[in-house]
Amino acid sequence: MGQDELHTRFMELFANLQEQLDVVKVGVEETRQETAMCKRAIAGGAVVTHSPRVDAPKLKEFRGKRDAKELDNFIWHMERYFEGASITDEKAKVRTATLYLTDTATLWWCRKHNDIEKGLCTIDTWDVFKKEIKRQFYPENVTYEARKKLRELKHKTSPADCTAEEAARLFLKNVVKYWGLPKVIVSDRDPRFTGQQPLTPLTLAGDYKGRSPLAAQVTRSWNEQADVARSYLDKAGRKMKKWADKRRRPKEYNLGDMVMLKLLRQQFKSFRKVHKGLIRKYEGPFPIVAKIGKASYQLELPPKLKIHPVFHVNGIEELEK
Repeated sequence: MGQDELHTRFMELFANLQEQLDVVKVGVEETRQETAMCKRAIAGGAVVTHSPRVDAPKLKEFRGKRDAKELDNFIWHMERYFEGASITDEKAKVRTATLYLTDTATLWWCRKHNDIEKGLCTIDTWDVFKKEIKRQFYPENVTYEARKKLRELKHKTSPADCTAEEAARLFLKNVVKYWGLPKVIVSDRDPRFTGQQPLTPLTLAGDYKGRSPLAAQVTRSWNEQADVARSYLDKAGRKMKKWADKRRRPKEYNLGDMVMLKLLRQQFKSFRKVHKGLIRKYEGPFPIVAKIGKASYQLELPPKLKIHPVFHVNGIEELEK
């Protein structure tokens, strides 16, 4: 290597070193400026404070009971816990919530976790987790039950002897005070109430309500479920027959074999009005002259029969020797 090449190589290294030194100078200058800014802030009385950590209370575990109130409370407490513990990652929320599942809820999450590993479903956000757990443990008739309980809500008092004035006073004290003055008051003896629905004289005379209409509803639902069960049984039977017939094949005969022909009264006009018990079951024997298709054979029949000579294998029987 000549002196010119060494000189060129040395100048390149020197240029690279100079560039790196310039970068270091810029970084040192920025650090010096930031340090001076921090000193001025501290000298001016600025104090850096950190928000205190919130000690979240111990959460109640969810056991998988089909109760809308218990499930809503569990979800609400978990969301408050996420806020107090500063948990913002969606996957971390799901992992934390599953730690508080026990009993039936744990079995449900085990099945879901296996489905997630197999790629059958995805639960990677808190909203998806809430949707899945509500679909599993929310009662189906929550709205109906709530409205039913609201309709059956009663406010009772138990006075011994009550006059009309005392009844009015108790009504104002125990009903109007809490629920307000009603627009209309209808009792179960009022014609405005009894005229809106067909009632028997026994119902009008006393408190007997008669047979519950729930019995007819249960019977109707039972019949519907029985029809569904019957259809599934028929479907299972057809499927079993399908797979069983795959190993079954029709009986085969050779040309020249003597077989007996099964007679049907539908094939003969003169026998249609005759009882099937008075007709011979078989006629023959007749020889096989040809094979038609996979499961049909042509027989050599006498002219007196006057029927088509081709029959399925189920309509002929082998002659017993």
